Amino acid sequence: MKSSMKTPDKDGEKKADKDLTKQVKISEGVEQSNSSGSSVHELINGFNRSPSPPAPRKRLRTVSGSGSKAEHHLLTTKSGRKIYTKGRPPWYDKKGNTLKQPYVIGICGGSASGKTTVAEKIIEKLEIPWVTILSMDSFYKVLNDEEHKQAEESNYNFDHPNAFDFDLLQETLARLREGKSCEVPVYDFTTHARDHNPKIMYGADVLIFEGILAFHRPEINKMMDMKVFVDTDGDLRLSRRLNRDINERARDLNGVLEQYFRFVKPAFESYIAPGMKAADIIVPRGGENDVAINLIVKQVMTQLIKRGYDQSASAKYRQELICRGPMVDDAPQNLILIEQTPQVRGLHTFIRDRRTKRDDIIFYSERLTRILIEEAMNFMPYTEKEIELSNRQKEIGLRKNTQICGVAIMRAGETMENSLRAIVKDCKVLFPKIKRI
Repeated sequence: MKSSMKTPDKDGEKKADKDLTKQVKISEGVEQSNSSGSSVHELINGFNRSPSPPAPRKRLRTVSGSGSKAEHHLLTTKSGRKIYTKGRPPWYDKKGNTLKQPYVIGICGGSASGKTTVAEKIIEKLEIPWVTILSMDSFYKVLNDEEHKQAEESNYNFDHPNAFDFDLLQETLARLREGKSCEVPVYDFTTHARDHNPKIMYGADVLIFEGILAFHRPEINKMMDMKVFVDTDGDLRLSRRLNRDINERARDLNGVLEQYFRFVKPAFESYIAPGMKAADIIVPRGGENDVAINLIVKQVMTQLIKRGYDQSASAKYRQELICRGPMVDDAPQNLILIEQTPQVRGLHTFIRDRRTKRDDIIFYSERLTRILIEEAMNFMPYTEKEIELSNRQKEIGLRKNTQICGVAIMRAGETMENSLRAIVKDCKVLFPKIKRI
């Protein structure tokens, strides 16, 4: 292994533990060459593709992750583990305290440098079920008429810093870092406009922010606990780009090369490559560098433990609830318990069985939710209503004399929405709009 590093002095040891040995470059006996040109970045399982304009053809693109309509927020690793890449709503411990501040990893690098593989391997080796992956692709500026025309003619530079809304990006990253939910734009790369329906993302124990210009703004760099630059030989990245654009996007060779040398390579040399100076770790050859990946994972886990992260905490709190025994006799008068019928106990058995599959848990939970809502309907105010039967006879029945309105509370109320709509057909469900503070 060959490495070069700048070690801190003794006084510097008092700095925050997040300061990993500054500017570490790690390889596994393979000589590193200088990188050149690219802005395209990829996210887990091919989530993100190049934001750069194509050569003469109209730009067609399917993107996932935080910046597209085709969202896949559940990642299954090679070992079969489920990783939720959209984060999760704020959780609190039994004392009402919020979780610790998430560990923020910034990943920067050129097109086809291996950022996708690096991010995937970090998540897989961390074995943490909740992460937030935020992509710079979500924060492209909305183009005006003149810029739209330039984009159609392949004359708009999507690799320049001016193409991004860094103010909104910084605000969003700050909220996620605080564990708050926020609206993240969904950018449509075919129309070069933001979708009218932004998506909700949440903070998590680990927040990964990736993009071609992830290290461009110093204020954003200060939010990161670790900055990783993925550096791969420029010829290799160009060959990957050619293979992708020609085979997957049906572009011609000359058009891809013209786009690369006109926009992508100059932008890399001017704006992306300087990010290596801000990086804590430089990873040559991307995801193939297992030594670098293991170092990153080890450092992240060390810092998470120091911040109070405990993978067994949720199981421990759940066990405490189980061991509390039956509810006390002086329960609130407005608390009504559903009768523990064989059906209810059977549903509880499936839900609490550790061997029950995820899809089955969802099915039985929705069934139990229906029983809950059906029981609640017995306490609604009803008035007598005379109706006429099919045989013309009159009969007195009951009809509720008030309206039901549901409010979808993230993570809690959303799980009951389908059952509520199935039982109360005329129920209105409100979705509170999240305001940025």
